[in-house]
Amino acid sequence: MSKVELARELFEITETILVKMQESDWEFVVKSEVKRQDLARKIFEDGEIPESQISDVNELVSKTVEKNIELESMAKKRKGEFADKIKQIRKGERMKEMYK
Repeated sequence: MSKVELARELFEITETILVKMQESDWEFVVKSEVKRQDLARKIFEDGEIPESQISDVNELVSKTVEKNIELESMAKKRKGEFADKIKQIRKGERMKEMYK
Protein backbone atom coordinates (compact mmCIF):
# COMPACT_ATOMS: atom_id res chain seq x y z
CA MET A 1 0.00 0.00 0.00
CA SER A 2 1.42 3.38 -0.97
CA LYS A 3 1.91 6.21 1.51
CA VAL A 4 -0.87 8.14 -0.26
CA GLU A 5 -3.26 5.22 0.16
CA LEU A 6 -2.32 4.95 3.82
CA ALA A 7 -2.83 8.70 4.32
CA ARG A 8 -6.18 8.57 2.51
CA GLU A 9 -7.32 5.67 4.70
CA LEU A 10 -6.12 7.55 7.80
CA PHE A 11 -8.16 10.61 6.80
CA GLU A 12 -11.25 8.53 6.00
CA ILE A 13 -11.16 6.61 9.26
CA THR A 14 -10.66 9.86 11.16
CA GLU A 15 -13.77 11.30 9.50
CA THR A 16 -15.72 8.14 10.29
CA ILE A 17 -14.59 8.18 13.92
CA LEU A 18 -15.80 11.75 14.21
CA VAL A 19 -19.25 10.77 12.89
CA LYS A 20 -19.40 7.70 15.13
CA MET A 21 -18.39 9.79 18.13
CA GLN A 22 -21.26 12.17 17.37
CA GLU A 23 -23.55 9.11 17.27
CA SER A 24 -22.09 7.84 20.57
CA ASP A 25 -20.86 4.61 18.95
CA TRP A 26 -18.01 4.37 21.44
CA GLU A 27 -17.19 0.73 20.72
CA PHE A 28 -16.51 1.61 17.07
CA VAL A 29 -14.49 4.65 18.16
CA VAL A 30 -12.24 2.60 20.44
CA LYS A 31 -11.62 -0.17 17.91
CA SER A 32 -11.02 2.27 15.07
CA GLU A 33 -8.61 4.42 17.06
CA VAL A 34 -6.23 1.47 17.29
CA LYS A 35 -6.36 1.09 13.50
CA ARG A 36 -5.92 4.85 13.07
CA GLN A 37 -2.78 4.87 15.18
CA ASP A 38 -1.40 1.93 13.22
CA LEU A 39 -2.00 3.73 9.91
CA ALA A 40 -0.23 6.86 11.17
CA ARG A 41 2.72 4.74 12.28
CA LYS A 42 2.91 3.06 8.86
CA ILE A 43 2.96 6.38 7.04
CA PHE A 44 5.95 7.67 8.97
CA GLU A 45 7.68 4.54 10.28
CA ASP A 46 10.54 4.40 7.81
CA GLY A 47 10.91 8.18 7.62
CA GLU A 48 10.73 8.20 3.85
CA ILE A 49 7.88 9.27 1.64
CA PRO A 50 8.55 8.97 -2.08
CA GLU A 51 9.01 12.41 -3.62
CA SER A 52 6.12 11.81 -6.02
CA GLN A 53 3.76 11.26 -3.06
CA ILE A 54 4.88 14.06 -0.71
CA SER A 55 2.33 16.64 -1.84
CA ASP A 56 -0.65 14.27 -1.63
CA VAL A 57 0.45 12.80 1.70
CA ASN A 58 1.03 16.27 3.11
CA GLU A 59 -2.45 17.43 2.05
CA LEU A 60 -4.18 14.34 3.48
CA VAL A 61 -2.23 14.44 6.73
CA SER A 62 -3.00 18.16 7.12
CA LYS A 63 -6.71 17.44 6.68
CA THR A 64 -6.42 14.60 9.17
CA VAL A 65 -4.80 16.90 11.72
CA GLU A 66 -7.69 19.35 11.32
CA LYS A 67 -10.21 16.54 11.91
CA ASN A 68 -8.14 15.33 14.84
CA ILE A 69 -8.53 18.73 16.51
CA GLU A 70 -12.31 18.29 16.18
CA LEU A 71 -12.03 14.77 17.62
CA GLU A 72 -10.06 15.96 20.62
CA SER A 73 -12.51 18.76 21.29
CA MET A 74 -15.50 16.44 21.10
CA ALA A 75 -13.77 13.81 23.23
CA LYS A 76 -13.13 16.37 25.96
CA LYS A 77 -16.78 17.47 25.92
CA ARG A 78 -18.09 13.90 26.01
CA LYS A 79 -15.45 12.17 28.11
CA GLY A 80 -17.90 11.15 30.86
CA GLU A 81 -20.17 9.40 28.39
CA PHE A 82 -17.16 7.79 26.74
CA ALA A 83 -15.73 6.58 30.06
CA ASP A 84 -19.07 5.00 30.98
CA LYS A 85 -19.23 3.15 27.67
CA ILE A 86 -15.66 1.88 28.04
CA LYS A 87 -16.58 0.48 31.47
CA GLN A 88 -19.57 -1.28 29.93
CA ILE A 89 -17.45 -2.74 27.11
CA ARG A 90 -14.83 -4.01 29.56
CA LYS A 91 -17.50 -5.47 31.83
CA GLY A 92 -19.03 -7.25 28.85
CA GLU A 93 -15.63 -8.64 27.83
CA ARG A 94 -15.05 -9.91 31.39
CA MET A 95 -18.47 -11.56 31.38
CA LYS A 96 -17.67 -13.31 28.09
CA GLU A 97 -14.41 -14.60 29.55
CA MET A 98 -16.20 -15.94 32.62
CA TYR A 99 -18.57 -18.00 30.51
CA LYS A 100 -16.07 -19.47 28.05
